[in-house]
Amino acid sequence: MRKLTVILRQHTPLIHFQHYQDNATLRASEVKPQLDRFLLTQLGDGDYETGIERARIKEWLIGDGNHPALNYQMKISPMDDIEMMDTNSPQKRDGKYKMKKSRSHDNHEIISLNPYPAYFANMDADYKNPVEYKKFSMTDYLKMTFIFKNSTNAMVALSNFINDNSQLPKFFLRTNFGTRNSKGFGSFYIAEEDPLYVSPTQLTTYTFSVNAQSMPYKDICRGNEFEILFKVIETFYKSLRSGINEIDRQGNTMFYFKSIAYGYCTNILLKKWDKRKIKETFYNISTTTPEESCDIKDVFGFSTDEQWLSERDSIKKSIAIQVNGHWQQAPAANTTVPTRLQSPLLFKPIYDEDEDVYHIYLIFKEKEVKLEEFLSYRKVHISSREKHRSLIIDLPKEFQLQDFFSYFLDNSHFNINDHVEPQYHTHIYFDILEDIYKQLKNI
Repeated sequence: MRKLTVILRQHTPLIHFQHYQDNATLRASEVKPQLDRFLLTQLGDGDYETGIERARIKEWLIGDGNHPALNYQMKISPMDDIEMMDTNSPQKRDGKYKMKKSRSHDNHEIISLNPYPAYFANMDADYKNPVEYKKFSMTDYLKMTFIFKNSTNAMVALSNFINDNSQLPKFFLRTNFGTRNSKGFGSFYIAEEDPLYVSPTQLTTYTFSVNAQSMPYKDICRGNEFEILFKVIETFYKSLRSGINEIDRQGNTMFYFKSIAYGYCTNILLKKWDKRKIKETFYNISTTTPEESCDIKDVFGFSTDEQWLSERDSIKKSIAIQVNGHWQQAPAANTTVPTRLQSPLLFKPIYDEDEDVYHIYLIFKEKEVKLEEFLSYRKVHISSREKHRSLIIDLPKEFQLQDFFSYFLDNSHFNINDHVEPQYHTHIYFDILEDIYKQLKNI
């Protein structure tokens, strides 16, 4: 028997669906399938199928071949206590829980919960039901053990392949785990004390740092360091994708930041971006922008439902298909078209104990999420629930995050002082975004 042991460090909480069970932390059943796919893709020089064939020739595979798996076992065990933390704390008034609604199917009252940055799934959950309500799982160090059942030449070669060429650091840098992993939850990385550790700065290009204990970051929200961290990530991501329109209780605009995606769509793709087309079609808000439109926002992540709170509406999206020369909504029974696209931009927070900061590494994953295949469907059908209207809108013919980043990191295209109107320069969001964009431009 041959073993390889690696020490992992957890950097951000894992949103765990089985937090009420013992050892509710990172599980081998979640890691191994993803790691196998990564290793096989690496073996195939970027092509997964080629990697499978090469692994088969090397006698590295196990099983019947329907679901290729590399021939090793994995065990993951925590080396420290596991802390379970609330994701969304209950709202209280006069010391009592505020009730959100009564649920008809079980006559149960649902407690109002405070929102958590970048995580929304718990808001309608039963706080008192551990199966419904999800919690954060957090520990410090975990031991990950690879077990090769024999020491044949094939197994020695497989062990060496996993152990060499920075394979494991590359994998963990590009992978988070659990729910909302693209937004930085469930971040694990090789511990600095482990011989396999490689500094993430050697493996990626774009990064910015957040000190949750100092200005301006500590004032972005009331909460612990993780709430601050995820609020920063959420704010930066909004600045890229949807834009920010922060209003007070009276409806006054406190901070406004027009989406970077809007500028890219308008100036580089020379198209009207999707939000304006939707406003024109559904809400009779006229504009003077060019007629051709483009669904740029969904290249950052596609889901079928989207809330438009400003219009008190919800819109539904689906891939459009061509029938007899006409584009229309794909039937629900059509299971060949995608219904979701995970964001191709992954946030990888790694805590630096020496500097007491989180370094946020920005990882491009277009190939892993199959962005090119998604764009090949060409068009999206969008419908309004309240207005009973629909439209067909084009997807970009192609999209690369590297091109997008090159666009906004060029001062001739984007300068935050000019981009944000002067009356909003005193807002905390401006200070934070100014610092992040400055860090990115200085790389």
